[in-house]
Amino acid sequence: MLDTWNDYYATRKFSKAEIAEWRFGHMKDFAALFPCVLDDGTIPFIQAKRFIKPARDGDVPFWYMPEGIRREHVAGTHLLTGTETAIIFTEGPFDALRTRRAIRKMGKLKSIGVVFGYGSKINPDQQDHLFGLVKKELIILSDNDMAGDQCAETLEDVGRKRVPRVTRVYLPEGVKDPDEAGSSLLMKLIPARTDLFTSRLKNVLSAT
Repeated sequence: MLDTWNDYYATRKFSKAEIAEWRFGHMKDFAALFPCVLDDGTIPFIQAKRFIKPARDGDVPFWYMPEGIRREHVAGTHLLTGTETAIIFTEGPFDALRTRRAIRKMGKLKSIGVVFGYGSKINPDQQDHLFGLVKKELIILSDNDMAGDQCAETLEDVGRKRVPRVTRVYLPEGVKDPDEAGSSLLMKLIPARTDLFTSRLKNVLSAT
């Protein structure tokens, strides 16, 4: 059941319009559904999230994608209009929704698009898809943890050879991801993003 609303999204403080534009949905008493909708409207795969964490080993995991499905795309390209010069990459669906809300409030939807990669481990096929969307700048807005740092470093390493500019948005200490940050804070953080050199310098200084 795609493009459908339920109380789960309401408790996360998303609007019906936001859920509809991403075509998210749910399965009754089981999971939220996050389809990868491409610019031509096709859906190569759907990720599910259980409402309740699994009680036993062997249960369907909290985040679920059918076996044998290979992620070859990032999600959200159906919302791009072709006018975007910068693309923001986030890890998860709620991160993307919260970030797009911030971009909308900033009045920048025509110039900045938002996509997500279903986690921090973005494979080479997804990288190809992502870099192909970027005209001038890739903005990395990963989670504020080790996996998020590794994701950002991978995209920075490969991206600097593939796109004109790579920048990164850093979340404040204690804020775990863009969803938790909220649109108001993101509206301040996105314009303050750092370039590749400054990003690397920050990583070196934080490790010393």
